[in-house]
Amino acid sequence: MGGLPEVKWQLYQDCVIHVRTSHVPRFELEIDAKSSLFAQMKISCDEFSVLPIEKKMRCIREYAKARLKEGERLWRIEEKPEQEHTLPIQVRLYTELSQSEKRKLRAEASLLCPKIVAGSRVKTNTMTLLCIY
Repeated sequence: MGGLPEVKWQLYQDCVIHVRTSHVPRFELEIDAKSSLFAQMKISCDEFSVLPIEKKMRCIREYAKARLKEGERLWRIEEKPEQEHTLPIQVRLYTELSQSEKRKLRAEASLLCPKIVAGSRVKTNTMTLLCIY
């Protein structure tokens, strides 16, 4: 491609700038970052690395909540066991559900996404609508 290759390096704990979560935390790195995620969370990288996952997630949740704007909330599951959800959180195969559960899910899906019950000639991607639900 031409030009001179450039190499940069920095201590890991100084270049972690953000964390994203799904089933595990994933850290974003940026060399020459102005501030570190660990400084924002007020914990050192070494201290964070030896925490059990529950305490790591507590730190990450607090960091995420601090970044929220007014009126926003986290979509993730909180650590409070008494929090209720409209649907069960456990992933289960649809084919293994009882008939009443299948009926309930189909009814909720058709109310939330009416296009999934549209005729076969409608040019919408119903699979996308089902996956979003």
